Amino acid sequence: MQRGLGRASFVLLVIIMLSLWALPGCAEENVLQESARAEVQEVSGSKARAVTVFYQTEEGYLVPYNTLVPDDENVARHIVEKLIAGPPEKEFLKGTLPEGVIVRGLYVKNESAFLDLGGVKEKEGAAWHQAVESIVLSLTELPDVTTVQILLDGKEIDKPLRRPGIINPISGGPPDGRPSRLYFSYHDVYLVPVTVNLPPETEEIVSATINWLISGPQGIPGLSPVFPEGTRLLGLKREGDLVYLNFSKEAVLGDKKNNFSEQKITLAALAYTLRQFPGIKRFAVLVDGEPYAIPGLKQPITVPETYRDWFGVASSRGLLRLLTISG
Repeated sequence: MQRGLGRASFVLLVIIMLSLWALPGCAEENVLQESARAEVQEVSGSKARAVTVFYQTEEGYLVPYNTLVPDDENVARHIVEKLIAGPPEKEFLKGTLPEGVIVRGLYVKNESAFLDLGGVKEKEGAAWHQAVESIVLSLTELPDVTTVQILLDGKEIDKPLRRPGIINPISGGPPDGRPSRLYFSYHDVYLVPVTVNLPPETEEIVSATINWLISGPQGIPGLSPVFPEGTRLLGLKREGDLVYLNFSKEAVLGDKKNNFSEQKITLAALAYTLRQFPGIKRFAVLVDGEPYAIPGLKQPITVPETYRDWFGVASSRGLLRLLTISG
């Protein structure tokens, strides 16, 4: 598995350990998860709320990023302003909106966000498409927004847009295949959602998706696998909303000193990958047919509903930094 900078990996590990400690496994842990999901904090003397915005990597992948905004009636506007400002740390991510863009107006009505932007010079091309997609993805993270209507200087430029089902498409599958979403590592700091196409004749969609996750990004620039080399999925069994995943021993051989940092990265990618399947609410991990003991985490594990369920906002060098080990 690719190693990032030591500092970034250390920050990641700390956040993962704290986050996994709060995962559900009993009534008390469920309360902890609800508290983490709310993410209402005191920042600079006022209440703040955690939201997810989408920035991009140098390679152009859209990445979910958790950050804080004032918890008031203008949450949607604050989200767009975060997009315009770009990420507070420029080490791995950058903004999607061009310089000079301003918010002329924004309101939410009947589950639709109406956003009027000014200062937009280029209204076509890949960069503008990426900007629009980041806006739609960010605003539809709000529970009361299902569509986004974008206007430029008061004029509608398109019909209301729904959240895209395909994020960061990568090549490798048949063009007429079934889209499936996976999560790969980016500098050991973020998990990037990518969409692949499974063969149209695929019957066991969940197994095929997990197997592709295990195989890794296959040389896609900037991304690295989340499972150790040689890992195999030995079996998958579903019981209601619970799925049992049986992996070969290679899945847990990376940390011979019981450090488990790599396994926790793997678990996060696995959890978010399973989120796309509505019938799966929990999962349990086995290794060679035996339940795998995960320090600080009880099985079965609840599949997260949002990017903020497992990973909240971390403080790094005095700045609010998203860390969704991250769709």
